[in-house]
Amino acid sequence: MSSNGAETEVLIIGGGIIGAAVAYRLTRAGAKVTLVDAAEPGHGTSASSFAWINSSHKRPQAYHDLNVAGIAEHHALAREFAAAPWLNPVGGLSWSTLPAGHERLRQDAARQSEWGYRNQAITLQEAQQLEPGLVLDADKVPEVWYAPNEGWVDAPLLIRTLLAEASAAGATIQPQSKVVAIARSSDRVTGVQLASGATIAVDTVVNCAGPQADAVAALLDWALPLDRLPGLLAVTGPLPQPGHCVCHTDQISYRPDPSGGLVIAHADDLDATIDATTPLTPLPPACAEALNRAARSFPSARAAGIVSARIGVRPLPRDGVTIAGQVPGFRNAYIAVTHSGITLGPLLGRLIAEEITAGTAPAQLAPFHPNRFPPTA
Repeated sequence: MSSNGAETEVLIIGGGIIGAAVAYRLTRAGAKVTLVDAAEPGHGTSASSFAWINSSHKRPQAYHDLNVAGIAEHHALAREFAAAPWLNPVGGLSWSTLPAGHERLRQDAARQSEWGYRNQAITLQEAQQLEPGLVLDADKVPEVWYAPNEGWVDAPLLIRTLLAEASAAGATIQPQSKVVAIARSSDRVTGVQLASGATIAVDTVVNCAGPQADAVAALLDWALPLDRLPGLLAVTGPLPQPGHCVCHTDQISYRPDPSGGLVIAHADDLDATIDATTPLTPLPPACAEALNRAARSFPSARAAGIVSARIGVRPLPRDGVTIAGQVPGFRNAYIAVTHSGITLGPLLGRLIAEEITAGTAPAQLAPFHPNRFPPTA
């Protein structure tokens, strides 16, 4: 609510997990919210994410700590609902078949232990109890590292749930509504214009446009340093024995899919063979290689085959860490963009909403403030 007691008119640009979380929190705080999305809310990057919640390889420590808090926020959010079928806190398993890989995993685990992150060495037998579909070679894999606090999220389901709650509380959700101009007066945003020609007056605007966050920032004459990284996800058919954990090998990662198959992803060399415009029919050749790599440790995946693929274009701030908070030079414009959108979505949604309603920046976001990228002179 604004200081004079009137409803605050907030426009959120982008209906991925962060935008949905901001909308949910602001409507609960009493704001009048409109969320616009250039396509369909929940159908962009968030829906094509590997959706691994973790802080496994996050640096520096401030970013690691933010992601740890992001994992905790998922559990806190789940407690707000009678059921949270989107949250799968199943743990993460990592291993290598290469001596250099063994050493890297040990060094990572030692650093994580210093920072209070649980990641412990377990035997192959213990790993196979956690993930019965695994078949590992004891001569090549001396140990498996287990991070019990990790897991994965059914991001489309979570987004639908958050937006349904926001809508029930009075939020307006507008798909197919691309923002093409932002009106301002001095250091305040006053409204936005949509591609349809419609205009919306606002008290506050929040840029949650993911890989298009830099294009939205440019409407405020702000050159936001953001890269876009396409990533391939290959999905198998249903398995006789569905997977359980999030698994990471030297060359590929995989986790369960709600369909009963596996989602296979995170191979830099395979991602380099696709881009945002790569056709998915027929399946890209990289899908066959992704399946081969997963089947080396999860053999039943081979017979299930690849039945579909998705390409997610992930935003990456050029210094590698989250950008969240008040836009430099503006009193009523905010941004939240990160490469760790699924892990951080609910946390950033709550913190940005708190900053808007309280008028003060949360200390937790201080290392990630947008003022490290000043606006264009």
